[in-house]
Amino acid sequence: MEFWWIQLVGFLAFAISSFSYQFKDQKTMFGYRVFSDALWAFHYFLLGASVPALTVMIAVLRSGLAVFAFPKHKLTIIILSIFAVWLICFYLGKSGWQSYLPLLGSIIYGTSTYYYDNYTISRILMALGFVVWVCIGFLFNSYAEIISSSIGFISILIGFYRHKRIKKLPQPHA
Repeated sequence: MEFWWIQLVGFLAFAISSFSYQFKDQKTMFGYRVFSDALWAFHYFLLGASVPALTVMIAVLRSGLAVFAFPKHKLTIIILSIFAVWLICFYLGKSGWQSYLPLLGSIIYGTSTYYYDNYTISRILMALGFVVWVCIGFLFNSYAEIISSSIGFISILIGFYRHKRIKKLPQPHA
């Protein structure tokens, strides 16, 4: 039964993160992502998957600091976060190449955070990051991650389509 409570935490994080992509405002979307990522980290800690858990905690710090606290220093924050994730994968990874998938995700999402003020680049990179996290979900037995990242990928595509379509609609004349 405990396994399903752990999955429930993941599904709560999933609901919040999926909801976040429907906001066109990048800062609002990143705010929801920071909160949902904190829940994801907790989910992975409960699963005993320390590498993904620590990686996601670094993502929480990276996004919070780079987007909200110190946007002028976002490149430094992102580079330090990628280095920290590499250290985590190198020292804690016990399952071979699979342990480095969170590093790939970190590089993709770090680049997405760097371009947080560019809607198109940021969202495309997030979609690619979801593909990596679907693989991580399979490898670490997180049903919530597999479903969440699959639907998150679709949610980004829907939001991207909606926001780009709305932008192209003719504006009514006053």
